[in-house]
Amino acid sequence: MHAGFERLSRLAKLESLSLSFNNFDNSILSSFKELSSLKYLYLNNNQLEGSIDTKEFDSLSNLEKLSLARNKIQDFVASTGIN
Repeated sequence: MHAGFERLSRLAKLESLSLSFNNFDNSILSSFKELSSLKYLYLNNNQLEGSIDTKEFDSLSNLEKLSLARNKIQDFVASTGIN
């Protein structure tokens, strides 16, 4: 979990979160796992890069909009959890 974001899990009813223009890297993605009510997540204009594992968003079952524009993401991969 990204340092300082461990308290996000207390916001169980949070529906919209904008963290754009913050220079966050990929480590921020694990911070949203407890936000199952989240409908809108804006992470554009950060430092997300490379391959993004779609499992990072599995727990966000109510997510309607995910904005990742203007990052350095190359692709999305779906891990199976099997080694």
